[in-house]
Amino acid sequence: MKKNKKIIVVVFVMLLTVSIALAYFVGRTLLDGKGANTTVTTANIHGATLKVEGELNFNAEGMLPGHKDISRIKVTATGNNELIPYNLIWTGNNTLATNLKFTVYKTSSQIETSSTCKKHDEQVSGGRKLYETCEIKNESQMGEVLTTGTIRSSSESIKVELAKDEFINATPDGQVVYYYIIIEYPNENNDQYPQDKGGSFNGVINAEASDTKPDINIIAAYIEQEDGKYEKTDDIPQSGYTINPDMSVCNNEALPGYDYKNKRVYFEKLTKSGTECELYFDKIYTGANLLSDMKKLKSTNCPTEQNGEVTVTGIETSQKLICSAPDDDGESYYFRGTTNNNWVKFGQTSTGEDIWWRIIRVNGDGTIRLIYAGEGPVPTENGVNALNSKMYNKSAEDNTYVGYYYGSASQKTYDLTHTNEHISNIATKVDEWFVGTKLDETPYISQIDENAGFCNDRKVATNNHGSTIYKNTGYGKDITIYGAYDRFMEKNSTSMGTVQNPTLKCAQKDKDLFTVESSNQGNHKLENPVGLITADEVVLAGGFAGQNNTSYWLNTGTYYWTMSPSEFSGSTADVFRVDDNGNLGAPYVGNNAPGVRPVINLKADTKFIFYNEDNKGTTSNPYIVTD
Repeated sequence: MKKNKKIIVVVFVMLLTVSIALAYFVGRTLLDGKGANTTVTTANIHGATLKVEGELNFNAEGMLPGHKDISRIKVTATGNNELIPYNLIWTGNNTLATNLKFTVYKTSSQIETSSTCKKHDEQVSGGRKLYETCEIKNESQMGEVLTTGTIRSSSESIKVELAKDEFINATPDGQVVYYYIIIEYPNENNDQYPQDKGGSFNGVINAEASDTKPDINIIAAYIEQEDGKYEKTDDIPQSGYTINPDMSVCNNEALPGYDYKNKRVYFEKLTKSGTECELYFDKIYTGANLLSDMKKLKSTNCPTEQNGEVTVTGIETSQKLICSAPDDDGESYYFRGTTNNNWVKFGQTSTGEDIWWRIIRVNGDGTIRLIYAGEGPVPTENGVNALNSKMYNKSAEDNTYVGYYYGSASQKTYDLTHTNEHISNIATKVDEWFVGTKLDETPYISQIDENAGFCNDRKVATNNHGSTIYKNTGYGKDITIYGAYDRFMEKNSTSMGTVQNPTLKCAQKDKDLFTVESSNQGNHKLENPVGLITADEVVLAGGFAGQNNTSYWLNTGTYYWTMSPSEFSGSTADVFRVDDNGNLGAPYVGNNAPGVRPVINLKADTKFIFYNEDNKGTTSNPYIVTD
C-alpha cells in the first residue's frame, strides 16, 4: 500500500508542474465582441454634421498573444465650408484582464488593408509557448502614426480618445477622411490565459466637439495686379479674386481655399496647430472680361459682313484672327485661323483627369461656346474626339434621317418627316458621354448655360442651283438640299461655291434649335445641354466646304461630325463632317468613320483663372473655370 501511494503522489506533482508551464506560455482567449459589425454614428458640431462609419474590429476566436486586427473608420463632415475641431472617441467595454494597445493612422483616401496572422508553437522547458506574429497589408501606405495608446482593462464602460484635436473642413458635398486603427493583444509573457478567458471587447466610435481652435498664421498675402505681378497686402480680398492653389503654400500639408460667399479663408487637411501659410490671390476673369478682350482684339482682315450676311472666300491657313458675325442674340465673336489661345479646362473625368475644351465663340448673349478637345494633363495640339467611329443615324434612306432628332420615314409632308419624335444615334452617344463625365452634376451643371441651343438647320434650299432634279421638299426620297449646303454652293449652280456664306442664325428655331426643357427658346427636346458644332461655325473658324486645310485650329487630323445636314441625295441622308485633312465633307449618316466632339455653352458670368496675364488661353496657361 505504501508503494502505491508513493506513485500517486509523484504523478500528481508532475501534472501540476506541466499545468503551470502551459498557463505561463499559452494565451488563448475567446472574445464576445461586435467588432466585425459596421455602425454609423452622427454628431452635430458647430453647425456641421459629422458622420462616423465603422467600428473597432477585434473579435478573433482563439487568438494568442501578439494578435493584431485593423479597422477602417470613415468620417464625413457636411457643412458650409466651416473648419470643425473634433475628437474621435471610442466608448465601450474591455473585460479582458490584459490592456490592449492601439495605433492610429489618418489618410485622405481609402486604402485596401487586412490583417494576416501566423500562429507559432514553440517547445520550451517545461511546456509549449504559443503566440502570434501579424502583418498588416499596406501599412506603409497609411503614412505617419497619428496617435498611440492603451484601451485599459475595466469591468465598467470606458472612454478612450483615439484622436484628439482633429480638424476637418465641412463642405456642402461632404469632406471625407479615413482613420486606420490597429488593435494589438500584447504578448506580455505572463499568465494571461486564466484571467482573459471569456473576456469581451465591444463599443462604438463617435465624434465629439473639441474646444481647441486651429492655430493659423498667415505669414503673407499677395494680390495679383493688372500686369500679372503680385503685391503684398495686409487685407484678404473680399471679392474679385480667388486663391491660386499652385502658388499658395502651408506647412503641415494644409491646403488653403477661399469661400467668397461667406468671405472667409478655409483649410483642408488641417490637422495640426502652428500651421503657417503664404497666400496668393489671382484676379477672377469673367466671361464679360473675355468678351471685352475679344472686342478689343478684333482683327481687320476678317470675312466681310454686309446686311447681316457673312462672306468667306477661302480657308485661313496662317493668321490668328478674332472676328465677329451676327447671331440670334446679338453680335458673336469667334476665333479663326491658327489661333492657339482659346484653350479651357473645365470638368474632370471619373478618373480625375482634366477635361480640355476650346472656345468656338462668345455668343451674342455673352455665353461661351466650347468644343471638346481632350483629357489629361496636356492636350494634343488641336484636340481630339471624345468618341470615335459613331454613325450619325443607323438608317439613311429617307430625308428624316438628317435630323439630330427625327420623325418617320416615307411621309408625304415636311412636318411629319421632321417631328423630332426619335433621338438619333449621335445624340444618344453625346448624352451618354455628357452624363458619364458627370457634367450633369454639381458643380459643373451650375456653370453650363441651359438656355442656349444647337442648330440642326433643316431649312430646305431657296436658291435655284441650276437643275430640276432638286425637289427640295424635305420628305420621303425627294432629292433635297438643306440650309448649310445651300449657303456653301455656287448660286444657280450645282458646284461647291468659291464664296460661301455661313451664318450663326438658326432659320427655324422652333423646330431646329435643339434646347433643354428649361430653355426659353427652341424645341425643348434635349435631355442635356450639349450638342455638336455646326458646319457654319467650321467655315468661320477657317475651314471651307470642298477644300483641305490642315492649319486651322479645328482640324484634329481625325474625322468628326457636325450638326448640319447637307442633303438627301435620292438614296442617302448626308450630314457635314470635318475630315482628317480639315475639309468640310458630307458623308451619309450611316458612315461610322467620324468621331464626336461635344459642344456646350458656359454661362455669361462664368469665372476663370489662369496662371499669368501673358499668353492666357494657351495650353500652358489655359482659362480654368472656377466656382
